[in-house]
Amino acid sequence: MKSENHGYIRLSRTFFKDIYWNQKRTYSLAEAWLDLIQMARFEATPESRILLNGRMITIKRGEIHASLRFLSERWKWGLGKTKRFIDKCKKNGQVEHRTEQGESVLKLCKYEYYNPLRNTDEHDKRNSGGTPMEQWRNKLNKENKENKEEERKREGKMANEFAHSHEPNSEFFFDFEEKKRKKVAQKKENESLTIEQRKMDFKQKIWEKAKNTKYAGEFDELRRFWEYYAEHGDSDKKMRFEKEKSFSIEYRLKKWFERIKPLNSRNYGSSKANYQKESFTDSELAESIKQGIQRGIDENGI
Repeated sequence: MKSENHGYIRLSRTFFKDIYWNQKRTYSLAEAWLDLIQMARFEATPESRILLNGRMITIKRGEIHASLRFLSERWKWGLGKTKRFIDKCKKNGQVEHRTEQGESVLKLCKYEYYNPLRNTDEHDKRNSGGTPMEQWRNKLNKENKENKEEERKREGKMANEFAHSHEPNSEFFFDFEEKKRKKVAQKKENESLTIEQRKMDFKQKIWEKAKNTKYAGEFDELRRFWEYYAEHGDSDKKMRFEKEKSFSIEYRLKKWFERIKPLNSRNYGSSKANYQKESFTDSELAESIKQGIQRGIDENGI
């Protein structure tokens, strides 16, 4: 029976970081007292703390830098209940209170009883690496360092494998660089041309795309198509089609004529013969384009 009423249990400080201890709740009196013990400074050497106002206070072993408001919020108590609890602890000789630089400091009177410092040779030898908490932290830091080192090696290996699989002489890298070079060259070329020059270039591309399609004879609609997408303001540096994120002449032409088809009952082309032909001779294509360009110049002066 004697062994049940004496002695102690070893409680790691990691317990106070566990989800069971840190769950939101109103503390009991026993939990509040246990919380004071675990918050008190364990190290024998005093700690100097610099306050927000620049002043300094000293916290010694067994002391807690905490105000009534801080403890009330921590324990989910009212200020009155917290004050009565601390006053009772002071009356029982468990706690002493002092003020330093306007800050409240509590001292546990029997802290050595709850958390003694051992100075035996055996204890010093066993704890040559520091306190149990420091040893645990050192071990954790070592493991984290090793894990980070392994992660860096793994990332380096992956980077090397990627670099070898995409060397400059590989087909993938060559195609990518070639497309990139052509894109940059085309952009520089466009920037060097005036907007009027680019309009005429755009017009020529439309005729080239349309000449082998059923829209080859639709000169009026092709001109309207060109005028719409070549539109720009007086101060604009880009035409309408240049402001698009993506622009395909073939796709836009198809959608353009699909859109006007319900509005126009006539067949596409100046005659049905244009659509009965699946192909045209070079002389016919040249004459068709020439007529379309001349018609645009006569009607609009361009």
